[in-house]
Amino acid sequence: MSLAAVAVIAAIAVAAVVISTRSGPGSTATAGGPAPAPTETGEPSTAPTTSEPAHPSSEASSRTSEPTEQDSPVSPSGDLGLTAQISQPACNGQWVVFVGAATMPGRYAADVSQLLETHPGAEYLLTDGSCSSLRQRLDDGGLIYAVYVGYFADQAAACSARDTIGGGAYVKLLDNVTPAEQLWQC
Repeated sequence: MSLAAVAVIAAIAVAAVVISTRSGPGSTATAGGPAPAPTETGEPSTAPTTSEPAHPSSEASSRTSEPTEQDSPVSPSGDLGLTAQISQPACNGQWVVFVGAATMPGRYAADVSQLLETHPGAEYLLTDGSCSSLRQRLDDGGLIYAVYVGYFADQAAACSARDTIGGGAYVKLLDNVTPAEQLWQC
C-alpha cells in the first residue's frame, strides 16, 4: 500500500472519530458520554450529590477512584443549590455540634437536605477549605458536606446541645490550631 493510501485511511479514521463524538451544534458532549444536565442557572452540573452521616474518624466510603470533576460541588463555593445556603463559619474558636455528613457523590444534596430537615436551624458546610480542625476530605479524596448546629461559646454548652440531639452527634472546635483528628469528650 502506498504512503498516500495510508494517509487517506488515517484521515478518514480521524474524521469518523470526530463526527462520532459530536451530538449536534452547540453540544458539550464528549467522547466519554453526554453533557452534564444543566443546573437552575443553566450551567452544566459537575457535582453529583451523596450523603451518609459520618463521624470524623469513620472509614472512607466504598468509592475507590480518585476524585474527578464529577466530585466537584455545584458552585465554586461548594453551595449545593439548596434552600439553605452553604455556610462558611469563622475559625475563631467557636464550638459546634455535627449531626451528620454527606459523603457519597450523587447524594450530597439529598442527604444534606434530609439532615437539615431533621435538625431545624442546622447549617451545612464543605469541610474542604474550611477550618483545619475539620477533616478536609475522605481518605479516598472524596468531599465531606457536614451538617451542624451551633455556635456555642464553650465546650460545656456544645456538649449539652449534643446530649439533647443524641444519636451520632459529636462536638468540634472550629479553629486552625486543633488537629482534625481531635475528638472532644462530653
